[in-house]
Amino acid sequence: MGGDLIIGKANARAIGTLVERTTGYTMLVHLPDGYTPAQVAPALAAKIQTLPAALRGSLTWDQGVEMRDWKQVRMATDMAIYFCDPHAPWQRGTNENTNGLLRQYFPKGTDLSVHSAADLDWVAAELNDRPRKRLAFRKPIEEIKPLLLRWPLGSADPPTKVSLLEVFVSSPARKMMLVSQQVFQVGTRVSSKWGSCRGEPNRI
Repeated sequence: MGGDLIIGKANARAIGTLVERTTGYTMLVHLPDGYTPAQVAPALAAKIQTLPAALRGSLTWDQGVEMRDWKQVRMATDMAIYFCDPHAPWQRGTNENTNGLLRQYFPKGTDLSVHSAADLDWVAAELNDRPRKRLAFRKPIEEIKPLLLRWPLGSADPPTKVSLLEVFVSSPARKMMLVSQQVFQVGTRVSSKWGSCRGEPNRI
């Protein structure tokens, strides 16, 4: 899983982003009072804890003082936490690309304090419902749904943990990816309550 912050107007507010690498499944962290380390750690841990323990493999975060209290997050979530090398955002590329998509909803220089936790959940749900080229035009929610059904949100550790890569390789998306090397895929369109976003499907 990759994590980062997107920053709003005058660096006053931020939104935390969490993206599961294999499926592209996105969660947004509400930070209504600011993004100091003392504010980020508990909010981040609480959001991660809504995932089944089997999906909490590791978290790779960007360089940033907001994660000063990363040990608290590690203890609360039982996740290994890593940090990117300086000036190496490609080390969490899926998260970076997702942040770009999120700017369609939260443009740079806008006031992020006007968005409620419900707003963020709505945006995350819509993003997870958008087809992705790298998933053979399947949706992140379609890829992660079997895992969420097997281990409901917030569930305890399963008897044995499963590899997301193992599940993905046997998934319909993986089979479609093999086919897509030889055939063309049909485009689609998406829309949002911030406006309509039409054109080619997401390429990430």
